[in-house]
Amino acid sequence: MENPTADGEEAQSSCNWSEAVEDLVATGETEAAISLLETTVSKLENQESTNEPVNLQLASALTNLANLYSSKGFSLKSDELLARAFQIRDAKVVNKDLKDSWEDSAHNRPSNDGSLYISFLSV
Repeated sequence: MENPTADGEEAQSSCNWSEAVEDLVATGETEAAISLLETTVSKLENQESTNEPVNLQLASALTNLANLYSSKGFSLKSDELLARAFQIRDAKVVNKDLKDSWEDSAHNRPSNDGSLYISFLSV
């Protein structure tokens, strides 16, 4: 693999930003890794938020960035980023639960002939 750069063009184009960050951290280039993650987060935030894989990538990038900030002693910034990442992940879970619930209710809807009402009254 070529030497990753802080601007992240190589990592962004191949969607391997995570590996590039790992490589930078492994070589002690924490500031470059932070810069790459900040660029990645910015680009992911500008993409459509209804795109589930993008949201998961954004949550992952925010978590990685939070961990690096924490390692540098920036706990408040780290906590803010972790909160955003959890919010994105929770929204995904809630949306999935709502979708599943909606699909379940669509399959279990009573017909318009009143049969559910009648069967309820006969109990």
